[in-house]
Amino acid sequence: MLKIYLINVIFIVPAITLIMKLLLLLMNLLKSLLNRRLFIQLIFLIAISSTIFSECHQTNQFSQHLIRIAVLPFDKSELAPNEHWVGWGIEETIFDYLEPDSVTPVLVYELDNLRKIIRLDTLTERAHIKKFIQKLKLAYYISGKVTPRSEGYQLFYEITSTRHGIIAADTVNFRNVNELYAIGLIIANKLTKTLPSGRNGLLDEKITPDAATSVYFFQATELLFDNKIEDAKALLNQAIIRFPQNAKINMLAGSCFLLEAAQLKARGNSFQQAIEKAKFFLTTAHKLDSMSTKIRHYFAQYYIFTHNWIAAEQEIQNSYRINRNDPELYVLMAKLNPSRFTKFGFRNEIELLEYALFLNPGHISAALGLSTYYVDYLQDPRSAIKVIKEALAINPEQPDLLAESGRLYVMSGDFLKIMPVFEKILKIAPSNANVLYNLGIYYYNQKDYHNASRLFERAIELDAHLDSHLYLAYIYEQMALEEKNPEQHQNYVDKAIENFRYRIKHKRDPKDPYSEIARAHLYKLINNESLKVK
Repeated sequence: MLKIYLINVIFIVPAITLIMKLLLLLMNLLKSLLNRRLFIQLIFLIAISSTIFSECHQTNQFSQHLIRIAVLPFDKSELAPNEHWVGWGIEETIFDYLEPDSVTPVLVYELDNLRKIIRLDTLTERAHIKKFIQKLKLAYYISGKVTPRSEGYQLFYEITSTRHGIIAADTVNFRNVNELYAIGLIIANKLTKTLPSGRNGLLDEKITPDAATSVYFFQATELLFDNKIEDAKALLNQAIIRFPQNAKINMLAGSCFLLEAAQLKARGNSFQQAIEKAKFFLTTAHKLDSMSTKIRHYFAQYYIFTHNWIAAEQEIQNSYRINRNDPELYVLMAKLNPSRFTKFGFRNEIELLEYALFLNPGHISAALGLSTYYVDYLQDPRSAIKVIKEALAINPEQPDLLAESGRLYVMSGDFLKIMPVFEKILKIAPSNANVLYNLGIYYYNQKDYHNASRLFERAIELDAHLDSHLYLAYIYEQMALEEKNPEQHQNYVDKAIENFRYRIKHKRDPKDPYSEIARAHLYKLINNESLKVK
């Protein structure tokens, strides 16, 4: 003890005193060089910068010790297809109770993202599931199976720690859909009591809708995931009539109309009514639950869609204060102008999307966004391919990621790898517009304009695929150059102009590079003597 005291007296205390004196000298020097107003502004700027750095450093330190949890999709193989919503209902209920707060370092992976990246045919294969959860860096996960009974259903579930193995397992029989809420609460409590984070108190029971409303809601959730918007809207309308003061039902209705507005806009149709309905339901949901980050995220999407960047930033800031460990937060932040997200301590979109992937290595939107940024803004397809390969390591058969890998191979000219990828995707998702689009690019590069245009037109028909219009314009432009018949020549020119104008009109965002490429092509097309519009 005496030795430590002497070290403090002889070395540490004088060193701190010297540093403090040097800082005071520096402050006095600055004060003498600057006028009073500039000096005060400088001190204020230093204080703000220190606060932001400290906050971001605290966030990153906090995130390093995250407890990652997932409710894996339950095995529903013995249920009839029209009864799968029962399994969805249990998954949704458990997830709701596990939704993290702002105090504990818990990250619960979003159900929709998990449903996209897990292979449903491997849910009962323990070896595969073990590899899957290792790649996602999960600490705990809940898995189970729902089977029909003569009266009602049976649920078998397990709560597993990746370090300690199975920590709880049980079989529960139930008849009424409202029993799902009680079952979800029991399972969530069994898990939270084992967490080494201080979050071991019993969770509170929530106000739940009646059985019929719950059925409508769970069925609509499944339909919306499958992009069956009209069917989902009909069920949500029934749910809202029965329980208009439920935040989750209003939120899902808002997200449904937001998706519809985006699809209508992509097709060039009027979307004003859909976007107004989205705003109405999201506003209602927010009034009912102002602490839900998911509702705020949908609101941020709404404001981004309507180009209200100030309001979008505000929603993201509020969400950031509630829960900083949500990957979706950083994916949304990446859609803002850099002048807005640098306030959060990130220099560019790459840092934001990489952080989202740190939080959830299986986040599809983050991987696709990062890949797009590398290609569209940095012209770096190699880095993009690396990102997509890492994402595909979690699920090598994920259609959206495979489609992106096909696009990247096309852009990098690696034609030997293209066809196997496309053949694989077409077996998994034969109506995937992105696959058809990228296969169209392959044929376009081979100058097979007939097959290319057929694929682009099919992609537009399936999903109003925006960039397919750009390539169709290229094809018609080239065909006009080669056409000798004046009437047919003019027909090709008109079609090229139509598709270029469509792509210019439908910008994805203010930074959309392909809209500007279309604009430059259109200008050259109109002013090219050999293609002159007559």
